[in-house]
Amino acid sequence: VSALTAALAELKQTTEVLLGSMLERDIDLVMANSAVYLECFGHVVVGWMWLKQGLVAAAALEASPHADDEAFYRGKLQAMNYFARWELPHTRTWGQLLRSLDDTPYAMQANWF
Repeated sequence: VSALTAALAELKQTTEVLLGSMLERDIDLVMANSAVYLECFGHVVVGWMWLKQGLVAAAALEASPHADDEAFYRGKLQAMNYFARWELPHTRTWGQLLRSLDDTPYAMQANWF
């Protein structure tokens, strides 16, 4: 839960900065890294989906399921933990880059290739 809460806070802060910057800066620069923003947003959504599955799995494990079902639910919990530990932390790096309005990708010129 704490990893998802942190990722959601990161996304919220990043969204506020980007929306505020659209009024003050070149919108093309602000939107130049929109694919990274969508990846960050997607990770928060998938993290939320894993949390929902984890809550269902934890409740099912409390009900003493059949051995095959128990393995399935434990796998769900492990996958949720993996996503929280390995994937959600990426939102911090993406958020920092997006909030800085770094123009490195935007400044690239086609004739430099």
